[in-house]
Amino acid sequence: HCVKREEMVAIEMEEPALKSEITSLLRQKIYASWRDHDGGSAEAAASHYSLESQLHPRFDDSGVIEGRDRIRSWFEFQRQKFPREKRWNFQHRVTSLTLEPSGENFLSQVYLLTTGQKREIDGEIRSFWVPGQSLDHWVMESGEWRILKREIEVAFAAYGQAEALDVLIFSGAKKFETTKRK
Repeated sequence: HCVKREEMVAIEMEEPALKSEITSLLRQKIYASWRDHDGGSAEAAASHYSLESQLHPRFDDSGVIEGRDRIRSWFEFQRQKFPREKRWNFQHRVTSLTLEPSGENFLSQVYLLTTGQKREIDGEIRSFWVPGQSLDHWVMESGEWRILKREIEVAFAAYGQAEALDVLIFSGAKKFETTKRK
């Protein structure tokens, strides 16, 4: 069977549109996976992972957690370890997101800023800021994009009371001034 030139052009034109549609959907999935990671049920958080997935939270001693059922158990443990009375306003904020096709799958690199408040053992309430990144491998499973592998790395953790930030005033393309709040 011979494919006409016009048909080839039409197929080539559809591929970028399809890729754009998939990346748009995956961006939504990535944001939803972090929303459920933070505040959804353990079942909702685990639903973003494939049956044979791996989660590697490099910020604790869990090691690599394999399989959706074990990942759900890990989320249940995290929710018991940090109940809402001890930690609240917990949120992974996606600050930057890159998606790259890898065969029929996609790889993503997500830079995160995790924030929230935590009640310490002494009863003191402290805010925390934890920048880090997530490296994910996304696959199509049963008609849904799911995480096959997610590695979470933390750059550092900062705890303390929030202070007012200095305001930056941009007075030119290469010059700015800092003013102190009163």
